[in-house]
Amino acid sequence: MRILVLDANVTYLSPTRNNMPIFLSLLGDIVFFGPGYVSREALKSGLDLFIERHKSFDVVICTEWFSTSLVKNDLEYKKSLKFIKKSFYFDFDLEDLILFWNQTDAFLKIEAYKVLMMINYDYQILPESRAQDIVKQFDMICGLNKQLWKPTNELKDLYLEGFNVNDNWSSLISSHPQKIFPLVNFVATSEFYFGVYDKKSVNWSVLGARYYDRILARDGLLKSNIKVQTGWGLLVLVVKVLSKFGFKPYTRSFILSLLNYRFFRIMRRSKFNFTCGSKLKLPIRKYFEIPASGSLLVCSPCNGFNELGFVDGVNCIISNPEDLTELNQKLMKSPEKTKTMARLGQKMVLTNHTIEVRASQTRNAINLGIKGKFYGAKWSKGSIIFNSAPIE
Repeated sequence: MRILVLDANVTYLSPTRNNMPIFLSLLGDIVFFGPGYVSREALKSGLDLFIERHKSFDVVICTEWFSTSLVKNDLEYKKSLKFIKKSFYFDFDLEDLILFWNQTDAFLKIEAYKVLMMINYDYQILPESRAQDIVKQFDMICGLNKQLWKPTNELKDLYLEGFNVNDNWSSLISSHPQKIFPLVNFVATSEFYFGVYDKKSVNWSVLGARYYDRILARDGLLKSNIKVQTGWGLLVLVVKVLSKFGFKPYTRSFILSLLNYRFFRIMRRSKFNFTCGSKLKLPIRKYFEIPASGSLLVCSPCNGFNELGFVDGVNCIISNPEDLTELNQKLMKSPEKTKTMARLGQKMVLTNHTIEVRASQTRNAINLGIKGKFYGAKWSKGSIIFNSAPIE
């Protein structure tokens, strides 16, 4: 299967984004086109000539960097470029990105099975016009399905997060379920840690963005004089200050590497890690990172929690954030049970949620699509089940 990938080679703080070239390369015979992958001369010559030189492709995969990016007639065009310049690390000029975005007409003319990868996209801000274009332009859309993403009327207390949220993605996946491949985050095998559980030097960690439940969890533990690692040390504070004063720390690869190293080091040293997916209940990467690190996942459950393979009291623990003090006492009294749950959580993620497993699932979906037999899919007990017939 020959696959053309339209993407920009950009580094985030998110390891999923940084592993995308590897993930995509596992799908078949891959050729990349985009800034950071090809020269400016190739971008100037255009996508038409690039395809002519590389012969035909069976599949074209677009990431959010191409298919939902702004173009010059967009009102938010300059604002988007300014945000990109200060928020990500890349080793190409913005002019290359503009050349890349201007290949839309050439893309629309390609006769191949077209797949959109939305795994790194902020679904809650999808513009309605983009949603309409996505449905028209792509045969398969890889992103959260109705199991993993809920409309705003089914979610409680969204106001507590201060998010801007619309229902355009919810409308898209409800109207076109047969196009949705339910792609979620994955972890690299290098992220697994098998060290001795009893030697972990930290009891509790609450890492990541300050979502409402995480704040409650952290404050409750501290109020009970239970030490908790939040990751908000001197390095993070310095980065925040530098960003506030316009020094663009997130565009420095060594800073991104340091932040990720510190994050994973704390996670691996912790016996218990609390997380949540915000009031959106997103199946964020931490649900998979924490078990992979050998730590016990304690959490507010995300959408599709059981379907993704998590079982409360077996390979993880569901807990309200304000109940962690009481839970801490129970866990400390049952060290063997705690270790067993952590080990089973790690095994579940290793079996179902590595980059290799996710690539195999995605490859199978695309092969079905090429044959005209992809009708959507769903998660069940940690596995993806393909629909056997069109959805009525």
